[in-house]
Amino acid sequence: MKKIIKLSVLALGVATVTQALQAQLVDTSLALGIQSGSVNTNYVINLGTYPGLGAGTTVLGGFNASTFSAIFGANPVNVGVVGADQSGIITGDGTSTTVFTTTLRTGVAGDNWWLSGTEAHPTGNQTASGIDLMSTYVLGLALGAVPTANINSWNAAIAQSPTSRGSNAGNFGAYANPMTAYSGGTIILDLWQANDQNGLNNWTYAGNISMNLSTGLMVYDAPEPSTYAMMSAGGGLGMLSLLRRRKIQPQIS
Repeated sequence: MKKIIKLSVLALGVATVTQALQAQLVDTSLALGIQSGSVNTNYVINLGTYPGLGAGTTVLGGFNASTFSAIFGANPVNVGVVGADQSGIITGDGTSTTVFTTTLRTGVAGDNWWLSGTEAHPTGNQTASGIDLMSTYVLGLALGAVPTANINSWNAAIAQSPTSRGSNAGNFGAYANPMTAYSGGTIILDLWQANDQNGLNNWTYAGNISMNLSTGLMVYDAPEPSTYAMMSAGGGLGMLSLLRRRKIQPQIS
């Protein structure tokens, strides 16, 4: 059964939103990063904790149309989502580290793109040490409107474009670049997870996020039942029980 979360954008002032977004990311947090090669500011939004965990307060929100417009204007932007858990909450063992990244659902002929989780997983072989480092870069992200020169900005810690990794010597994009070009309308980002206990390249499907930055509507969709079997080889059965635990309702500040 699908679990869908809808986010409606409120027209808040730039200062108010920036202040609200200063809270540090925590374990199981997902963050949306928006950047442009033409602008020296990133917009990083805390999307809340990974849906279905039932731990703490989940706030899937924070995107503000006024802030977005003030930063980027008519410039083209790139978007991506990352996440991390260093406490073993996702795996249920209390010790393992999990990271999240996204890929654009493109619908290439022959890949059954209309079925959740059937497109190719992120490229790159992920070692345990690499996943541990990736999680550190995520949880250290600065939120809100952040100058790209900041060492904790999205550009520095994650990626500078869909084809360029972060500018820091150590960065998330060196392992798996989550970015994709956003040209308007609604796009679908497939969400993937990998942990440090299952060897190399163990990405498993974790749902998808459809987003439209013009309307401010973002929808998280959990994996279809048919994809749970695909997840089980990578520890997905534990995630299945977590996803079923409860339906998350968004909170808008």
